Amino acid sequence: ARGDVVPFEDFKHVFEGRVRSIKKIVALMMPWESPTYLTRSWCMYEMHTAIKADADACELEICMPPRQEALFIESIIQSSEGIQDVWRTISEVSILTARATIEEDERGILKLVNEEVGQADFDARVKQHVQRWFLYVASKHVARLPFTFLASCFKLGRLFSDLHINETAMSIFEYCWEHRAALGSTPFQNAA
Repeated sequence: ARGDVVPFEDFKHVFEGRVRSIKKIVALMMPWESPTYLTRSWCMYEMHTAIKADADACELEICMPPRQEALFIESIIQSSEGIQDVWRTISEVSILTARATIEEDERGILKLVNEEVGQADFDARVKQHVQRWFLYVASKHVARLPFTFLASCFKLGRLFSDLHINETAMSIFEYCWEHRAALGSTPFQNAA
């Protein structure tokens, strides 16, 4: 019945079986600067179970709501503090400080982790996986920055051209053309 406390060992076996049988775990990273997911014992255990499973057996998808991702990228672009905040948070992630609603679960998960791989190895695997994901998200956006900048320059050049300030417009277009050539493709298809 709902609200009943299930013995940890029973729940652990059911939990591991379900993680493997659903074949996909979605880990939500929010707020970006201190993801709640990484503070919960069962969530960390779920992630570790997916990490250690064969990729065909269980896919781990880490995601972040669009607004949180935008805030994360904005913090990286505006200062180096953004990525340092994330790194600081991830460096503090540990199954030792993670919490569960039921204290017995915390103790049971920690005992299980120590028996299976040890707390240090468990924490290292989770941290490395999350760090790589955050780097992937950041690099995906950083790779587009030059194109975004050139697209904005191009739009600015169009505005100068529309106002018949042709010398300035031409200067901006020449700048865009030179730098577009260096990047190897054009970001201007959707700029008009």
